Amino acid sequence: MDTTLTLNDIILLLLGIAGVVLIIFIIVFISNLTKAVKNANKVLDDVNVISSIAAERAQDIDGIVSDVTASAQAVAANLKNKEGLVKTVTSLVSLITALKGLLKKFRSDDEDSGTGENKSETTKKPAKQQRKAKKK
Repeated sequence: MDTTLTLNDIILLLLGIAGVVLIIFIIVFISNLTKAVKNANKVLDDVNVISSIAAERAQDIDGIVSDVTASAQAVAANLKNKEGLVKTVTSLVSLITALKGLLKKFRSDDEDSGTGENKSETTKKPAKQQRKAKKK
């Protein structure tokens, strides 16, 4: 029972063994690849959830930032208006003070004998106060 092996037979035998090893390697590779793809899908699902939450929060924050910007602009406009309002109030206070001084002078003139000197002095003082009020 002698069997003779030719070079062709040995090459075919080695190619067959290499094919079986290659098939086993491909099966293991595909098995690992499917596990990796499943893990990647889980990660991508988590990323999808997280990115959707982040997108919702970004839209909420964008709305809040828009509201804050509008409020800040309104405050700035109000401050500008209040600056004019402060000037107006200051002018009104100065006017009221001048009118008060004028009324005091008229009352004091009524109490006095009514000489021309007192009247001219009283008319000059309120005019000075009014000029000071206008300068402010």
